[in-house]
Amino acid sequence: MFAVNAEREELFRKGWPHLRVLVSPHPHENDAAKWAERALLASDPNVYHVEWPREVAYRFVRAMGAKRPATPKDNIAPADKADVAKCLNRAGPVDEKEARAIVAQVTDPRSYHRQRAIEDLLYLLEAMVGAEPVIDEALKRYEKMTAKELTFRNPHDLVHVAYWIGFLLKRMPEKAAKKHRGRIEALIDEVPKASSVRGRFLMVARGVKGIEESGYKPGVHIAHYANDPEFIVKHAEASAIGKEGLDMQIAYQAKERSEDVLRAWTKLLRKVPAWRLPFLVDELAVVASPTATAMLKELANKKPVAEKVKSVLAARAGKKTESKSIAKPKAPSSKKKAIADAEKRFDELSAWLASELAKVRGNVKKEAALLEEATNRYADIRTDIGEDPSEAIVHFFAADGCGYGKVREPALLRVKPTKAELERWTHALS
Repeated sequence: MFAVNAEREELFRKGWPHLRVLVSPHPHENDAAKWAERALLASDPNVYHVEWPREVAYRFVRAMGAKRPATPKDNIAPADKADVAKCLNRAGPVDEKEARAIVAQVTDPRSYHRQRAIEDLLYLLEAMVGAEPVIDEALKRYEKMTAKELTFRNPHDLVHVAYWIGFLLKRMPEKAAKKHRGRIEALIDEVPKASSVRGRFLMVARGVKGIEESGYKPGVHIAHYANDPEFIVKHAEASAIGKEGLDMQIAYQAKERSEDVLRAWTKLLRKVPAWRLPFLVDELAVVASPTATAMLKELANKKPVAEKVKSVLAARAGKKTESKSIAKPKAPSSKKKAIADAEKRFDELSAWLASELAKVRGNVKKEAALLEEATNRYADIRTDIGEDPSEAIVHFFAADGCGYGKVREPALLRVKPTKAELERWTHALS
């Protein structure tokens, strides 16, 4: 058994930690609007993991579905700030009609959120109204889209929704899941091959074969529906680190080879993004493996999670530890200066890339080398301010130039690229 007990094993079978649980009462419900806003705007998704305060969750999903100003279909449009504020202050349960409206808002070429925020949204709505209306509404939106909308230059939320609905299928009754899988297969046949949405549908519907058909570089970061131990072991060490770091659901899917995956990941602990560490500790805590224990002991050396790891290891040893109260939002700190410096470096990076890219335009090899250097510089800047180095790379260079909080003209668009050039460059970045 992979997990520490049968209950946890069943949760892993259902996709844990890729599900959400509503908790009430919870201290954060006393200031639900503030906590929902923090979860919505956090540069790193480090506020909640699987368990969410119920009232905070209601406000968060409403804000995710806030209205956008009228814009052309091919422009990313941020949500209207006034409507976001209104949503954050609206209490009470979300019904099926409202849930469908929220899903419709994010399953749109103009919608942009962090990938983790989309995952949170889908699974919180599942916890509120069930999986059926969530996946049905999302697929309806895809089925109505034009080829142009489905091949939009950088369709963030469209791609994320297409990928993370896979776990909704896993938890649905087989008859309903089969029906929706048929709809996804039909979309695979109809959606243009150049669409990133089609690539994600292939991964959801066909596992390892779908990854191969998609043309994406193989890796466990896109293997949540692989269920292929050999594939997972083969790619464990090479590509386990990304926006989410190490994912115990992937290790669970390796089945009899899970210990091999954990051993490979032990070498990568130092690369796990800082925001991800508390969640990784939570996941390792329920894995019944000597390698998981060894990983926890190594994580005990990391100050942000040292106390958390100490409690987990004590529990494994049958010892009691004092519990600590839920943390309050951190006050502003000296990080402000570091962020200001980072924004200046982001300005310089954007200007540099636009200038240099114009010089090598048309030389695919030189373009690729230049874009690789640009992504490395971007990662360095993000790392220096304690942020996930891989978060929103394509978005920064090709959408709105936002590396942390400031919006600027993105480098790739400054060059006035053709559609083919933009597709080639964004593919190189991703």
